[in-house]
Amino acid sequence: MAVTTILSDLGNVVVNYDNQKVYRTFASLSGRTPEQVHDILFGKDRNGDYLIARYSSGQISSKQFHCAFLHSLGLCGSIAAHQAYQAGFCDVFTPNQPVVDLWRRLRRQGLTLTAVTNVEPIRFDWLRRLGIIDLFDHCLTSFEERLLKPSEEFMVRALDRSGAKAEETIFVDDLAANLGPAATLGIITHQYVDDAGLESFLRAQGVLP
Repeated sequence: MAVTTILSDLGNVVVNYDNQKVYRTFASLSGRTPEQVHDILFGKDRNGDYLIARYSSGQISSKQFHCAFLHSLGLCGSIAAHQAYQAGFCDVFTPNQPVVDLWRRLRRQGLTLTAVTNVEPIRFDWLRRLGIIDLFDHCLTSFEERLLKPSEEFMVRALDRSGAKAEETIFVDDLAANLGPAATLGIITHQYVDDAGLESFLRAQGVLP
C-alpha cells in the first residue's frame, strides 16, 4: 500500500533546539548554575512529576508554569527575569532547513503531513510565529491532547486526525523510545538521525524517487 501520510515530530527533526541556552540565561539571572536550572525543569517533585512535563501535558497553564519556574529560581520579584522569560525560554529553535524543504515537497506531492509533538504552549506559539506549524495539514500537541509521547493513544489520535490507515503512514521521530507505540499499531517508523538517512528511508518506502 502506498504511503499517504507522514506523522512528524518537531524538535530535532523539523527544528533543532538548544535548551542549554535556557539554562544559561536563567542561571545568569538567578545566580544558579545551568545544571540547577535544568534540575528545576526536569527534576522530579514530591509527586514524581517533572515541572516541564506537567506543562507539556497540559496539567498546568502557561501562567502557572511561568510563576512556578521563576519562583523555583527565586526570581518572582525580578523585573528583568519577567522581561526575559518568553525569549529566554523560547528562543532556542533553528529550522532544520533540509527537512523543512522536504516536508514542503512531500505536501506538494499530495501527502498529508501531521505534526505529533511534545511541546509547551508558549513554545508552540513561538514555532507558529516562525512559520513551522504552517508546514502541516494537522498538528497534535501534547498539551492539547493531555498526552506525552511515547503513547499508543497519541498515535491513534494522529491517525484519526489525518484520516489515515496505519499501514499507509510513516512516523518520524528523533527518539527511538517514541517509535515503539507507533510500530505496535503497524505504522512504518523511522528514527531521524540526519537528512541523508531520512531521504534514503523515504526512497526505500517509495515516497521519493
